[in-house]
Amino acid sequence: MMKAIFFLFLQLLASSAFAQKEDYFWFFGSKTPPDSIYSTCTIDFNNSPPQINLRYEFVGFNMTNASISDSLGNLICYTNGTVLLNSNGEVIENGNDLHSPTSFPFGFTALQGGIIFPFPGHVSKFLFISGTMIFEALSGSHLNPLTYSTIDMAANNGAGKVTDKNIPFNFDTLQFGKLQGLPHANGRDWWLVVPPDKDKNEFYKFLITPDGVTLHDKQALGNLAYPGLGQAVFSPDGQWYGIYDWFGNVGGSESSSIQLFRFDRCSGQLSDPVQVVYENLGLPGGIAFSANSRFMYVSAWDKIHQFDLWTPDILASKITVAEYDGFLDERGLPTRFFTMKLAPDNKIYVSVSNLDSRYLHVIDQPDSLGIACNVLQHNVILPIYNLFSIPNHPVFRLGKMPGSPCDTLGIDGPPVATKELELPVGEIVISPNPASGSLHINSVNCTWQPREVVIFDALGREVLRRAHPATVRSFTIRLSELADGVYFCRVGDGRGHWKTLQLSILGNR
Repeated sequence: MMKAIFFLFLQLLASSAFAQKEDYFWFFGSKTPPDSIYSTCTIDFNNSPPQINLRYEFVGFNMTNASISDSLGNLICYTNGTVLLNSNGEVIENGNDLHSPTSFPFGFTALQGGIIFPFPGHVSKFLFISGTMIFEALSGSHLNPLTYSTIDMAANNGAGKVTDKNIPFNFDTLQFGKLQGLPHANGRDWWLVVPPDKDKNEFYKFLITPDGVTLHDKQALGNLAYPGLGQAVFSPDGQWYGIYDWFGNVGGSESSSIQLFRFDRCSGQLSDPVQVVYENLGLPGGIAFSANSRFMYVSAWDKIHQFDLWTPDILASKITVAEYDGFLDERGLPTRFFTMKLAPDNKIYVSVSNLDSRYLHVIDQPDSLGIACNVLQHNVILPIYNLFSIPNHPVFRLGKMPGSPCDTLGIDGPPVATKELELPVGEIVISPNPASGSLHINSVNCTWQPREVVIFDALGREVLRRAHPATVRSFTIRLSELADGVYFCRVGDGRGHWKTLQLSILGNR
């Protein structure tokens, strides 16, 4: 039964590898649930309106909050930075103690202190990126080293296993949290960007490739940083990178800063810095972009501001679109604005600052100018308390950039045929499925003759191609060079007509 469930999961993954719903499950939770039976809840964006569901596992999310789903929107795994769990809420084998549960009993205490990427070229594998916390009396908290853990979700019949754990890949002292990423313009790899540490202006750019995680470059740009609590985020179109920092104590000496840069997904270079520091006006907050990538939103304790990126003077375009309305929760505690995130429903969700809360604010129409963006305060009521955490995902729904200097891999996702034949079930049969070693393709009562077979992995990369004479209606191809996993098998007539079938390989390696 477990094996059948596993292959159903793999088939769902394969059949939708390009729907790009990897960020459709959001987790929330804290150390003080209203009902001791529950600790967490999810918002599931596969539904319209999004569906809120309670979960039974007791996992507190204290700032670090990362998850990933398959491209159909089915949850794969998630973490609070100390433990990795699968979709059933079970601890993945070897997925505990990513950070000390004694030091961080309710999750790793770094905003955006962890992030999960698909592992390019490795079917059903993912990388959890985080780092080790160090504290220095004069400069505060930092990450050193940065680490990765490899998650193999094909292991244990789909329950998963961490095969490499907390492997260091950079020993420079870096900013505490704000790990963000997006797809490389070549359509295969990923960028991981870490903003400068205190009194520095060097941005670290890492490449995630089939060979692992490597430092691409360090780029000095803009003013020296004084990092603090806040967020880093890329725009949905991948062209903008924004950072919000708050440092100090509310009511005391404090400042905040906004940094905005253009980003080149091909070269990884940042450019055109726009920076502003608000001395003695610093307030905790976050940052997000609208779905159309025109507007940048900044929350700052009791206000939400909008900046128009289409204007020549971005800072001068600032409009205050919301002020905290004074609403108190059922305990008499305030519900001000904190971290922000653009959701798959194209709305921006905003957590409550400084304390755990059951409320989220919503920017309902973030693509609209000014107050037409319609900020709905305390609009979402969660069934559990959330410790001002909001999920952290890389940007999805970005493919390769055709015609760019790095469009060199020949990756197009599953090729779009000029015509997909509507063939009755059974006219093309592949067997066995799951396959091992070889695959037999048989055409039964076909009105056309198969001439070529192309196999793609779950990320859309071509991994095998075979051509056959037009007179052949059945044939066998060798699969020994392919690893276990999920694939697309496309059988064509050589004239742009295709039949696509799901193929699982098990038992090769």
